[in-house]
Amino acid sequence: MLKKKLAGPGPVCIFAVFLSCFMLPCSPTVHAADIIAFGDSITQGSIDPAGSDNGGYPLVLQQIYDNNGLDVHVYNKGLAGERTSDGLSRISSVLNETSADFLLLLEGANDVIAGISHQTLVQNLGLMIDKCQAKGVSPLLATMTPDEKYGNTSLINATINPEIKTLATEKNVTLVDLYSVVADSWAAWSWDGLHPNYDGMSAIAYAWYGYVPISGAGSGGGAASGGDDGGGGGCFIATASYGSLLEPQVVLLQNFRDQFLLTNRPGSFFVAQYYKYSPPLADYIAAHPWLRAVTRIFLYPLVGVSAILLSPARHLFIWFLLAGLMLILFFCYRQSGRERALAKAYDPAGSGYTGRKR
Repeated sequence: MLKKKLAGPGPVCIFAVFLSCFMLPCSPTVHAADIIAFGDSITQGSIDPAGSDNGGYPLVLQQIYDNNGLDVHVYNKGLAGERTSDGLSRISSVLNETSADFLLLLEGANDVIAGISHQTLVQNLGLMIDKCQAKGVSPLLATMTPDEKYGNTSLINATINPEIKTLATEKNVTLVDLYSVVADSWAAWSWDGLHPNYDGMSAIAYAWYGYVPISGAGSGGGAASGGDDGGGGGCFIATASYGSLLEPQVVLLQNFRDQFLLTNRPGSFFVAQYYKYSPPLADYIAAHPWLRAVTRIFLYPLVGVSAILLSPARHLFIWFLLAGLMLILFFCYRQSGRERALAKAYDPAGSGYTGRKR
């Protein structure tokens, strides 16, 4: 009898290792910084009509840093209903009680709703910046996001945000133009026209992530610049292909991203590169209906795999897949063993069978 030995780990083991890369979380390794997220309910988070607490963009931003192996702590210091005058009174205590390197300043929606002048709003933001700088904390200033709930978007875009941009220049602080990031998709990225849903929070979080100067993180808005491309929270090509981020296939791909890609370093790296390079392609796809149809066809396998991996029975499916691969390899190896045994039955000179009696 011929003795069969399997040498090395084999393709099955390699495949199993590949799967584990996308299913095991990574751990932070590099100390970076502490960040205060300061503002109103858009920062703190809000409860939507379905009763879900959205948690605010700082929760998503913290997840982004964690997934990229950066030991950054994001403190959510948002306070629902706060006006800039109240924020000016509160910010000193926040700076005293929380040691931080950076402060992300996004506030003013409640001033606009209450009819407070934009001059007062911007002046208060400037005084908050002064307090941060006096404390040795580097502030980053954001433009205001849209307010379709109370019809204040035009005022915000035409009057207030230009003054905020001027203030950032005067104070020599980094400006993060959140309005430009989310405006075109705000109807889909907010649950009431004022407060962001998860996709809106993701877009805002990636915008901040792109501008906070932390070693190892994005810079210059690279990961955030796609917020106005029509891509739902990063699924730019899928949204362009299916026409809406509310389509089941797009939601499925977003969930796959959050549960399998953003939970490990290889996946997070892929997502970061996708955010960087996919927006122009998504714009081109969205402008050509025939290309949208073709792209949907190419996305079907990925949608199918995502559906399987997100199903409760995904582990059973993976084990069946591995078992099937092992069975195929077993039969392939067995067949190759028979061929080797047959080859050994011939002598090198080709004079016929040797070692056997008729």
